Order: sequence, then C-alpha cells, then structure tokens
Amino acid sequence: MQEVIKINDTFSQLSNLSLTGFTRDNTDELRLYASVKQVADTRTVTLYRHASRSTGFGVASGFITGPSGEVTLTEQNSSGISGDVYLDYVRDDDGIEFLLGYATLADLQVYEGTIDQLLPDGQTDFRPQHNEAFFRINRIVRRRLLDEFGLDDAEDLLDVVTDKRVLTRMQVCYVLHLLYNDRAARLGDPEGVYSLARDMYLARFDGAQRELVLDVDTDGDAAVNETSRPGGIAIGRA
Repeated sequence: MQEVIKINDTFSQLSNLSLTGFTRDNTDELRLYASVKQVADTRTVTLYRHASRSTGFGVASGFITGPSGEVTLTEQNSSGISGDVYLDYVRDDDGIEFLLGYATLADLQVYEGTIDQLLPDGQTDFRPQHNEAFFRINRIVRRRLLDEFGLDDAEDLLDVVTDKRVLTRMQVCYVLHLLYNDRAARLGDPEGVYSLARDMYLARFDGAQRELVLDVDTDGDAAVNETSRPGGIAIGRA
C-alpha cells in the first residue's frame, strides 16, 4: 500500500488507496480530490485533479453495489491513473483529499546529477525510498497534531494545509539520505564520502523540517484556526 496523507475524511470512509500512473502533470501537484456519492444501492468514488470536482477534471472512478467493499478505480479522461480504494460508506462527501507523495527523479536530479548510479542492486526506481521518506513526513505531521491538539491516534487528521515546496525538499533530502546510507553500509566507505553525504542530506532534511508550517482548521469551517510548526520533533530510523 502506498503512503498517502488523507485529509478531511470525517467519517473514515476511504482507506487503503493504491494508485498507478499518477504524476505531477495529471494531478494537482500530487494532490487528488475525492467524491463519494450514493444513487440507489450504488456507491461511487471519483478522484479529481482539481478542487472544483468538475466532470472534466475526473481522473479515476469506480463503484460498488453495497455499503462497503473494495472499489476498482478505472481511468477517466485518458488520465492514465487507475487503482483501488476501500470504501466504507456512511454519507455523500465532497471534502476528502489525498496527498500522494512528493519526490520524483527530476527533484532528485536537482541535487544529484548522477542519481541513477545510487540505486541499490536490482532496484529499478526510487519508490521504496520515496515511500519511506513520505512515511517519515506523515509521522511528523501526525505526531505534531496529536501532541498539540490532543487527538486520539485513531481519529482522522484535521484539515491541514502545508507548503508543498517544503514537503518536496524534505522528501528529496530524506531519499538521498537513505540512498547514501545504503551505499555506505553496503559498499563500505573507507574515505567517508558516502557517510558525509548521508549526514549532509539528513541535516538538510532537518533544516527543511524547521521551515514546515501547518495551517490547521480545527472546527471544519474551512478557515485556519491554528498554526503549528512541527520542526521541533526529532526523528530516527525505526
């Protein structure tokens, strides 16, 4: 299952989202907007690349004929996006959003022009590192909101708006930290080059984390009530 941040799913209706084919170009900078609708006994989930949720912006849709179950999502408007999501229907909802991840090869190449040489043996893309980095960022956001606003961990996150440029830099730096850490451990590092790069990118990750600002809507009225800076939370590898 991919690491995603789910926003504003008040009734916990959507879970286990898994998608293929998404890019920055066919989403809203890797943000998708969900719609849950019921007509008679049919419950439909549609994903859009624009907050208006207009028909022309649909990227994937599917349905079930019952209150709950796995929904197979097929592409719309030649988006190239497909996948599945689990629906536990409670009521119609046009407020749910998903953040799908931030780092891409192009992001990494800004920092490392020969990034392809850092791939571990047998690995063809950076998805494992992307997912681990995104998991770390998700944990930082969750821990801050849980600690600061007293939420139970089983509750959905409050509606949160963040600077996507900072999130991109955080994920890129953590991916590069993981890659250099792998090379230092796997290949040996007698001159300390890989270890130096590993530590440098972790420090850059920490620096970007200190810049992250969360604008939080605590009462669901689409207005910012609180601002939180999660940069003070230390993290480490599990």
